[in-house]
Amino acid sequence: MLRTLLRKKKKETRAGDFKRRLRDKFVDAIAAGAGVFRGVVRDGSSLGRSASEALKAFLEIVVGELYPKLEMGVRQLKGTEAGEVLKAANLGALPQVFYGGEGGLNLIIKEGGKLVLNPGAAVAAEVLNFLVNQQQYGIKVTGKTLEEHFQGLGYGWERDLIRLVLAVLLRAGAIEVTYEGRRYTSYSDPLCRIPLTNNNAFKAASFAPRKSIVPSTLTKAAEHYEEITGREVDTDEEAISHALKMLAEGELTKALWAEASAKVNDLPVASFLTEYRQTLETILGSAPDERVIVLANEGRSFKEARDRTREIVIALEQHIAESVQDARVALRQMWPEVQDRADNGDLLESARELEAAIEAEEFYKNRELIEERSSQIAAAYQSLYRDLHEKRAAAFAAAVDEVRGCQEWSSLAQTMRQSVLAPLVARSCSDLSLLPGATACCACRATMSQMEADLAALPGLKAEVAARIQELTAPVNSTKRVRLREHFPPALDSEESVDRWIEEFREYLHKLIAEGFTIVLE
Repeated sequence: MLRTLLRKKKKETRAGDFKRRLRDKFVDAIAAGAGVFRGVVRDGSSLGRSASEALKAFLEIVVGELYPKLEMGVRQLKGTEAGEVLKAANLGALPQVFYGGEGGLNLIIKEGGKLVLNPGAAVAAEVLNFLVNQQQYGIKVTGKTLEEHFQGLGYGWERDLIRLVLAVLLRAGAIEVTYEGRRYTSYSDPLCRIPLTNNNAFKAASFAPRKSIVPSTLTKAAEHYEEITGREVDTDEEAISHALKMLAEGELTKALWAEASAKVNDLPVASFLTEYRQTLETILGSAPDERVIVLANEGRSFKEARDRTREIVIALEQHIAESVQDARVALRQMWPEVQDRADNGDLLESARELEAAIEAEEFYKNRELIEERSSQIAAAYQSLYRDLHEKRAAAFAAAVDEVRGCQEWSSLAQTMRQSVLAPLVARSCSDLSLLPGATACCACRATMSQMEADLAALPGLKAEVAARIQELTAPVNSTKRVRLREHFPPALDSEESVDRWIEEFREYLHKLIAEGFTIVLE
């Protein structure tokens, strides 16, 4: 025992020595090496006296260039700050991150002896400027959009920081929030907290700068309306609001029908159509000024959604949903059968293309490819199915003829013939009825696997029918059923043992014949 412990201790000591030597070598390599970033080479010795100093200095240079505004928004957060600032009755009782000084963002400042929100703070100005810039291009900004922008290169900010800043801007009256078809401009509404405190709600909500309607907003809304419809509208709040309301009412009926059809058929555009329908309902439920602001801020996004919905509606009216359903049958029911039974090198690529086409968000633009690839797979399936169906029909028809030709058939009562042949006749379907798109014969409903199983079971079924005929035609009490498995010995290990068993079984059968029995083997 002691010797084992000593050997273990020796191995641990050697392992520790190797680790230390490896670490020393790694440190020496860093200190003596050079770092390269964006084509600039920096010698390790010039970055620090030790490897850790050199590595730290090099990473600071790299991170600083990739994320120049990282330090502006990097703070230690709990994740509850957005909800706290929206609920707070006293701006002086919030976490330190809201104020100035070390670790603060300067979002709350003293003005005239009172604490006030500061939408001009550096981090708030970055977010607000982004919203303003996107609004000028008529682009809708969601929480997901903000995450992708401010968590990416240049910033590297956390989601909780983005939500905190948005909460401050909302309370300061600088932005508005739209979530599930409702627009929020007041921080005192408890429901406005949901999109700023729930991750999924945040990603789905949209954010925009809030400001009173000025002539430039009316002009932009009128321009967007003309881009959307091709018709002019007066640069008047009432006229623009009424025109947008009429447009939304006309679009809503199409959107509802398309959404229902997409959901019933499980099409990839269902979620998009739901979002578009909610947008229309928001417009219809909004005040006149809100409609103008929405059109000015999100006009281009609305146009894109409207144009795409029109394309989807046209495709649905032309029965694209039926083409997709046929494609799914071809892929999920026909293709596996074809893939297992035939040389399908060419069809494999067709199946992959078809899968990609029906799962694509713009599947409705791939109608020709979807129908062509579906037809290729269906044709291959029907050819295999037809051959297998004919093979089974021929085999079972031959088995029926063979049974009818046996010596005992003429002795079988007419009333018993149909039931005796039933196991064979039921599988001898000769009138194939395979409709376009169907996966089985309308008459027998047999799948390929079932037909293959029937063919494999044919010898056994035929033997059972023959045995049944012998049993029914034999004299009363003269039939002896002999189960072969009951007479097999445990093992046959030589030619002599095989001959001996055959001789014994032969004598047993002869004895039964001599006693007047008709033997039925099972």
